[in-house]
Amino acid sequence: RLSVPELAARLGVSRTPVREAIQRLVREGLAVEEPHRGAVVATFDTRELIEIYELREALEGLAARLAAARIDAPALEALQGALAEHRAAIGRGDTPAHFDLDLRFHRLVSETAGNANLAHALGLLQSKIRLAMLSTSVTAGPVQALADHEAILAAIESRDPDRAEAAARRHIARLAALLRARAETRTR
Repeated sequence: RLSVPELAARLGVSRTPVREAIQRLVREGLAVEEPHRGAVVATFDTRELIEIYELREALEGLAARLAAARIDAPALEALQGALAEHRAAIGRGDTPAHFDLDLRFHRLVSETAGNANLAHALGLLQSKIRLAMLSTSVTAGPVQALADHEAILAAIESRDPDRAEAAARRHIARLAALLRARAETRTR
């Protein structure tokens, strides 16, 4: 439950900004209004997650395609740096950093794509994905995620839009397949 008075007291701010923040979370689908309870953190069932990942696969593929066509030296350096940090976080077993750096890599790719509407759409999805990552055990694993990111970056570096799109789609499709397998296991 997202209690305005409780959150305002905990954060040391007035109720107005907390109320506005909660309303924004509801608009973005990260919280839902429930009768007699107010706003609560959203949860996603497997079907909803599969739908999110189906959309994400197409959008991440497009972002990687555009990034391969538009990459410049500063963007390449930022992506390489993010991967180096991700590799180090995995090496030290830092799961929270892994989640943050995974999302950072995808955000950098979408920014490099140079399409503000695409970046906005992916940003909205990323918020839901982050919530799902923290609330579900479905993951390809940090090592697999890093290998997928390295393949995406290699394709972007080589300025090969087809290969970049295919690598990004494969990465997201792998997660969608894990979700589908989990759904099938639950229905048996």
